[in-house]
Amino acid sequence: EYASVITIFTLMMLMNAFNMVDGVDGLAGMLAIVSLMSVCALSVLHSVGEVIGIAVCLVASILGFLFLNYPYKSRPFCVYLGEFGVTSIGLVAACLVIYTTQSAEHPVYPVVALWILGVPLLDAISTVLRRLRNGANPFRADRQHLHHLLLRLGFSNRQVVITEGALSLMIASAAIG
Repeated sequence: EYASVITIFTLMMLMNAFNMVDGVDGLAGMLAIVSLMSVCALSVLHSVGEVIGIAVCLVASILGFLFLNYPYKSRPFCVYLGEFGVTSIGLVAACLVIYTTQSAEHPVYPVVALWILGVPLLDAISTVLRRLRNGANPFRADRQHLHHLLLRLGFSNRQVVITEGALSLMIASAAIG
């Protein structure tokens, strides 16, 4: 059945997308918070109550992590999310979005998921396509992600997090509205 293959591919793609945006302190957490709060809003609007508790718990844990570990002045992060943390967040966010768009009643159109996870997806897809176009290995790391480009333009880490978070919020709000 093709649905299972597509679902597995989607889960892996979204896990990788969150892993790819984890290049600036707090960025993956901020984008996950926006995505998860958007899932909460959709769940409330379309009565998919099973999702709300999981999303709120994950948002609360990410907020706690960011509050306790976000660099203040010259203090670096105390604890990093790491590969497992960021891919776990991507997996849960992907599962919640898939459940919300593919539940028995199908209350939310699947295309909305693309908007809710817009910034991580756009960054991952554009990165892979650019690497392929340039003849590079699509799985080999480089410094061409959106956050790297913003850093080269002179944005601070905090400005990158705020900019990409605001962009993600605008895109997700357009999907919900």
